[in-house]
Amino acid sequence: MAGIKEIAIKAGVSIGTVDRVLHNRGRCAAATKELVLTAAKELDYQPNLNARRLKRNETFRILVLMAKLHQDQGYWKVPLSGIERAKSEFQAIGVDIVIKHYDRYSTKDFEKASLEIKRIDYNAVLLAPLLPEASKQLMAQHPHLPFATFDCPLLGVQPWLSVLQDPFLGGVAVARLMSYMVAPNDPIAVISYDSPNPHIALRVRGFNQIFADMNYKTPDHWVIPDEFNLKELKAYLKERAIDLPSYKAIFVAKTGVHKYAECLNPQQRPLLIGYDLIERNIDSLKNHKIDFLISQNSSAQTYQAIRGLVNSLLDGKEQAHVNLPMPIDIITQDNIDLYLSNH
Repeated sequence: MAGIKEIAIKAGVSIGTVDRVLHNRGRCAAATKELVLTAAKELDYQPNLNARRLKRNETFRILVLMAKLHQDQGYWKVPLSGIERAKSEFQAIGVDIVIKHYDRYSTKDFEKASLEIKRIDYNAVLLAPLLPEASKQLMAQHPHLPFATFDCPLLGVQPWLSVLQDPFLGGVAVARLMSYMVAPNDPIAVISYDSPNPHIALRVRGFNQIFADMNYKTPDHWVIPDEFNLKELKAYLKERAIDLPSYKAIFVAKTGVHKYAECLNPQQRPLLIGYDLIERNIDSLKNHKIDFLISQNSSAQTYQAIRGLVNSLLDGKEQAHVNLPMPIDIITQDNIDLYLSNH
């Protein structure tokens, strides 16, 4: 890992100059500062958190509020891995991370989990704001507590730090990809569900916008409850005469695309694109039942969010409202193993 010496060599300046720039000690010419910061970024410089903590001699507690692990077909196990990574890495420097799970469909359960804030003196909170109004109310009740959000947007509020993939652009990316493989008049569909948070609706909006701009046939939009098991889903599709095989391509703008793959004949099925690298989606992708998966890299989301909170707490400075966008990763049968090995 690069240090101050390596940055100084790359930028062509002294070690003292690098130290002044990175730690805001004294004045420095704008051009020199830019050279140092560019070199630090290119070398992937990471500050020595342990040394900074030793100087401050403090312990920090971060509360994580997230959905129960079994919900969304087990999706929440993915961001949990990033939290566990951060927990393992930062506990040595006095950072204590506590996780409280809540039923993502229950405001009452969210509020119950949020009471943890009053039990212990926490320094920061990380949450997935799946219940927007309850999340806003919680933040309003604790205006001086640093909040970071991940997974989905919280419109109308600016937390200290927001780490997530832009859902509208996610839908745009899927539509661009799909447009290369369907003709303007081909029947296509997008499947979503009613979510209190707007991120699913934003994916659908981005998807539809591209096809409208390109004068393609307007996609059919089916709103289907998300927690159906396979048997319930098949019954629902039959009852409402939703004929999945009649479409040329289908975008499932939520986690459970694997269930829709099981409703189709693998040998004669539409192009199928869905979201998230949960285990059953990965298996369906590898078995050629799904063509593409969009990854939010939610493990990196939670890790980077916690790291951002830790950095701010160690610096002892109030965090500006920072949005850290995550890339839109398109996963196929060909790159899935390499992708997983690097994440």
